[in-house]
Amino acid sequence: VCNTIQSGWMWLRLKLGFPDPSRVATVESGLMVKYIVVLLSLTFLVFHLLLVFGQRFLVSGEWWAIILMVIFGAVILAGTYVLLRQPQNPRKLRFMVPCLPILPVVGVFVNIYLILRLNYLTWIRFGVWMAVGFIIYFAYGLWNSKKEQQMQDPTADEKDASSTPLAAQEAARKHMSHDIGKVSREIANIVEQDAVDRKRLVDDDYLDKP
Repeated sequence: VCNTIQSGWMWLRLKLGFPDPSRVATVESGLMVKYIVVLLSLTFLVFHLLLVFGQRFLVSGEWWAIILMVIFGAVILAGTYVLLRQPQNPRKLRFMVPCLPILPVVGVFVNIYLILRLNYLTWIRFGVWMAVGFIIYFAYGLWNSKKEQQMQDPTADEKDASSTPLAAQEAARKHMSHDIGKVSREIANIVEQDAVDRKRLVDDDYLDKP
């Protein structure tokens, strides 16, 4: 279903000229997308702050509130248009968000509105748990990060892997193979030495004959 939606969306974008099929994704286009996303996020925030906390001014028809809403709405439409004009990476990934960039833009727009509509008690609980998370992270997680240990010690992966049951079995198998090889070499040396001794005895008997 997602592939069908994505294919249909790409067909519609190409029909509308968003983006030009001859354009390819570049570093510059990627930076442009980042700047537009930041601008849209800030615009969404101010737009919804005015919509939620300045609702009485909009209802009463205050001219400045209406003008601000029109300006922010125009910025949102212009930013979305610029995003539509940007080329996308043609590489296919295991999972790709369909209907780019409309679906992410709508998702951010709706979620910021819902966040601002939360009760103040919810924000207090959110702040408390965020503080607890930061304390745990900076007091323990930051200093016991496996990724950080791997960056400082490239052999950390091998040390961690050696402690797993599968790695222990593999190490035991290699050790056993080494022991078997060692015993085989010793047996071969004994057989070779025995053959030399037998040959020497035969030669000595031959020389001792009159």
